[in-house]
Amino acid sequence: MALGSGLTVAFSDLVIPWMLGEEWARTAELMVGLSGFIFFLSLFEVLKSYCWFARHMRWMLVGRVFQYIGFAIPVYATLTNFIAGDMAMAVGQSVAYGLAFTVVLIFLKKSENY
Repeated sequence: MALGSGLTVAFSDLVIPWMLGEEWARTAELMVGLSGFIFFLSLFEVLKSYCWFARHMRWMLVGRVFQYIGFAIPVYATLTNFIAGDMAMAVGQSVAYGLAFTVVLIFLKKSENY
């Protein structure tokens, strides 16, 4: 996952126009904005499965709250004309899943005394 998101950041500016043409060059920036989503989505889903299995869904619900907060920050930045809407949605997904994963992991470690 780290390799995939790292390669996305490093090579999307070169690969997207080469494969799809110059009219798709703007999507390379969006792919960079989604690199955190690429990295944290699978980690978050594994943690969600663990929470279901270990009956720690309260921490997953706390993580979902932080996920919505993480997504709301770029939306607010769009509403104040600080960032373009499409980039805000891409960055918002990355921030949301990264924040949710980190918060749930911290709460699980504290509750299970790791």
